Amino acid sequence: MKLYIAKINQDLQTRKVSKKLLATVNNYLNPQARIQKIASHLLLTHVLRIHHVSNSGISVNEYGKPFLKNQSLYFNLSHSDNYVICAVSKFSVGADIEKINQRIKSISQAFLSVSEQKMYHRSSAAKLTQIWTLKEAVVKLIGTGITKKMNSFPLDNLKISGMQIYTWSKLFNKNMQIAIAQYEKIGELKIIEVQL
Repeated sequence: MKLYIAKINQDLQTRKVSKKLLATVNNYLNPQARIQKIASHLLLTHVLRIHHVSNSGISVNEYGKPFLKNQSLYFNLSHSDNYVICAVSKFSVGADIEKINQRIKSISQAFLSVSEQKMYHRSSAAKLTQIWTLKEAVVKLIGTGITKKMNSFPLDNLKISGMQIYTWSKLFNKNMQIAIAQYEKIGELKIIEVQL
């Protein structure tokens, strides 16, 4: 498995991208969201080129999760603040990146299960962000996104629909938490920093 990480620069708005992508991002009210979407597109295009895969074969499921049709390569994108990541695997994968922020304490009941609320009610923002990213990676892996309530399942001995889920997380750049989830054990993980 490979995890590509790119720092988002504000000058990405001046990069040449498709008219379709520009039409999409021009509808975004938040300027940061526009840049993040462009960065995600550029990183995915770069990653697929490295793996000799055309991005013309990308489709989305009913929840909006993108996937490659007729390919044995799986990917998942995430962005937060000034970073975008793309996890690539030969197995289905979910990934998330989040900036550590104290505000997460005020929403912890939305993603901690009842048992986790007891265990982590006094936890740091860093620990809560780690749990959030792990759970978001899980719901992105199963393909439902946050339509599956993240407080409906604990992370210990994680099985959803009878399938064992394996997770990995790492603190990156002192204030960013990254997590990956997949149905297969996560073996060697190569982290590759990319310039967009």
